[in-house]
Amino acid sequence: MTLMGFASFSIGDAIKKQLRIWEFDSFYILFWSAVVSICLVFGYALFKRQAKDVVRLKHPVLSLLRSLFVFVLGYLAILSFYHLEMTDAYILIMTSPIFAILLFYLFFGEPIKPYKIMSVLLGFVGAAMVIKPGVAAWDLAYLAPIGVALMFVTNNMLLKKVVHDESKLSLIFYPNLMTLIICTMLLREQIVHMIDINGMLFLLATGVCSLSGAFFMAWAVQLIEASEVSLYHYVQVFYGVALGYFFFHEHLDWFDAAGIVAIIASGLVIYFGSKRRQALEAIAETPPI
Repeated sequence: MTLMGFASFSIGDAIKKQLRIWEFDSFYILFWSAVVSICLVFGYALFKRQAKDVVRLKHPVLSLLRSLFVFVLGYLAILSFYHLEMTDAYILIMTSPIFAILLFYLFFGEPIKPYKIMSVLLGFVGAAMVIKPGVAAWDLAYLAPIGVALMFVTNNMLLKKVVHDESKLSLIFYPNLMTLIICTMLLREQIVHMIDINGMLFLLATGVCSLSGAFFMAWAVQLIEASEVSLYHYVQVFYGVALGYFFFHEHLDWFDAAGIVAIIASGLVIYFGSKRRQALEAIAETPPI
């Protein structure tokens, strides 16, 4: 389920990249993705007789703030995949644990352990391999996936605050509603312009991929521990390699390969370091016989 979930997200990213290549406006892509998602969420809620759960909010300010961050994340993601090769974009997006360590330390007081420092260093090495300082010219496009990583962590911080009080349907509905409202204000009359059947099918597919990815991930969390699900996040790099090669004629170079190794090593250090810390805490809390 985890592999299928990340595959759905990656296919959605590839579709959005193709739509941008076809010169579809980024906000237009986000608008139709939000429309499809909202329709499917409401359809599911009506079928399950849970319509009230879609709109009910217990933390409106935090939920709406999170919705705004999700919109920014979606926009930066489209810029990332349009201006960069999919592999490079994914590697830089996978630096999100670096921001997570720093922000959770600042806002939640989570201690920075030695294994977290090692993870941050490996993450910087992986990002540097992609950016190739001193070898290739600096491109402002590199800021987009780094922004995605930052927005992803910020979204998770806000989600941590509300996830136990808000319904899962509302957590999906309001970010899409925010996207719909902002894109409508930005696009205005451009929303109703006619598009061909291929474009419409691709636009519909973006929403389907987003929701199917969320569905598979929710199913996966029910089957295995959430920490194990997050470990599989790095499979998106390999999906990016495959999709970029077969559909966009992108080729992996040695810098990218080194970056992939460093970023995955960074994630593994966090995972096993966290497991070891939890085991030691459990031993310390066990009363003596």
